[in-house]
Amino acid sequence: MGENYCIILCGGKGQRFWPVSHEDYPKQFQDLFGCGQSLLQMTFARYNRIFPAERIIVSTNEQYVDLVRKQLPDLPVENVVVEPIRRNTAPAVVMAAQRVSRMDPDACVAIVPADHFILREDVFLECMENALHCAAAVQDILVVGMKPSQPNTQYGYIQVDENKDALVRKVKSFVEKPERTFAEMFIQSNEFFWNSSIYVCHMPVLMHNISKLMPNVTDFPSMSNMSIDHAVFEVVRDVSMLACDCGWADLGTWNALFEQLPKDMEGNAMLAGHVVMSDCQDNLIALPKDKLAVLHDLHGYLIVESDNVLMICSRKDENSIRQLTNEVQLKFGDKFM
Repeated sequence: MGENYCIILCGGKGQRFWPVSHEDYPKQFQDLFGCGQSLLQMTFARYNRIFPAERIIVSTNEQYVDLVRKQLPDLPVENVVVEPIRRNTAPAVVMAAQRVSRMDPDACVAIVPADHFILREDVFLECMENALHCAAAVQDILVVGMKPSQPNTQYGYIQVDENKDALVRKVKSFVEKPERTFAEMFIQSNEFFWNSSIYVCHMPVLMHNISKLMPNVTDFPSMSNMSIDHAVFEVVRDVSMLACDCGWADLGTWNALFEQLPKDMEGNAMLAGHVVMSDCQDNLIALPKDKLAVLHDLHGYLIVESDNVLMICSRKDENSIRQLTNEVQLKFGDKFM
């Protein structure tokens, strides 16, 4: 059996955090928590605790290579896999997996996004070490399933078999983001977990399934613009899940970030800037460091200013936020994006 490797996927444009995140400087490179580290740096530091830097691969678009190298000076230069054009995660994983396979064809590999929040890192890393061991032993693809704390409709779900005492359980089905009624049923059943899209597998198993399910793997531009979940991992038969309860969140939306931020007595979260508030509850405010906002009688709002854009809208209405972002791009092109 070979060594353990980690592939960090870091090529997204981060449009859901517009206007703070934009195409030239997407969310994975942003210090969203005001802690002095970007999401990418936090992710690298987390996995570097169990993978040496020479066995961590970062896959990113060519537009972001300099940002990756600047933010991760300990990462070997040759470990940055450059996506020549923008595609989804399936082509990105193929390129990175081919790199790992050339380095160690008998490796076990963890494939992870760059934008997750983990509250209890020690618990999570113990889970990852177990997953690497199990993947090598059982020759299944393993997905890490997160114990759900609420009926979240923004996450995909994994349904597993009834063998509750087993460390690894067979996956029965993957479910896309459900309506709330179904999400509530999933939580009550105790058979469903949040899909973290963190996968662990033995390299020969991964390469076999890639070659079977993804044609033209030697030609990046011709590969399907699909997620690795839909292209491979949710299609193959031999998939198992290892459950984890580590305080996990996928930071895919402003509301997901709000849930992880510290709040004042009225439930307001402040990322940066200065604010004077009166009769305001459950708002998320993100301003330039030298700006002051005076707010009154606002409840559940998102107030974000960055550069020459100010956005004020309902924090929980994520579909409207996405529609507004698309409308700005249609009306003004890339001027404000």
